[in-house]
Amino acid sequence: MPIFLLLSGLPNADPAVIAERDDCYPPGQGYVLIINNFSQEREASTKDVEGLRDFFGKIGYKVNTEEDLTKDEMIDALDMAKQDIQRTARGKNKFKYSCFICIVSSHGDKEGVKSHDNQTVSIAELQTPFLGDSLKCMAGSPKMFIIQACRGDKKQPGVDRADEEPGDEGQPDISDIMRSVTTPRDADILVAYATTDGFKAWRRTGEGSWFLFEMLEVFKAKVQSDHLLDMLTEVNDKVSHRTVVGSEPAKQMPCQVTTLTKKFFFST
Repeated sequence: MPIFLLLSGLPNADPAVIAERDDCYPPGQGYVLIINNFSQEREASTKDVEGLRDFFGKIGYKVNTEEDLTKDEMIDALDMAKQDIQRTARGKNKFKYSCFICIVSSHGDKEGVKSHDNQTVSIAELQTPFLGDSLKCMAGSPKMFIIQACRGDKKQPGVDRADEEPGDEGQPDISDIMRSVTTPRDADILVAYATTDGFKAWRRTGEGSWFLFEMLEVFKAKVQSDHLLDMLTEVNDKVSHRTVVGSEPAKQMPCQVTTLTKKFFFST
């Protein structure tokens, strides 16, 4: 069902209303690139990809899916997406995608995500082709990078909180999380990480990764009314309540780095 029918009667995300609001990005069809590496050994990742393709397909976005790419192939896939967006913008109808979304599901560490040939691809390498000076037809439009990967080997512990005096121990230093995106060239960028720096990200066989599963559940429930950052805040909350059980219980805390300058709704 087209998203504009789903959104009818809902003032928050009505495309006609959004188009008139200065505090929202213009509505329209988005472009989605999904890269899923190590698909055979990360069996649950196929559930994530199926869910992502289904959600973005139903709201009318263009979706390209790639699997088990080497680093060179990942760079090529990003470049091909960039060229596709440019070619469409230069075409007869001068069509402009409303946003670009790159979703990478893979192994990872503090330096970035892993390609299928076990090389590191940094978040900067994912972003660079789509920054304002590299993809001028998307300047002023949101570019979003959703990263489902570990960012280290540590298991994040839980912290007990007293009801009468909530503590802040164990909370990530926001200045550390935000430090990498600072210049106007990087405007209108969102990076949504499955976990905070240094920690593992978890998945469940048959369900998929904690982060992408909860993200899709929230998107499907709130796409008609909420903008993206509000939905991701809810995802943070839902994932934070999950716990790996066993001899070493562990938690997971998603986080976002953003230079978005307006509210973003999934509307076409």
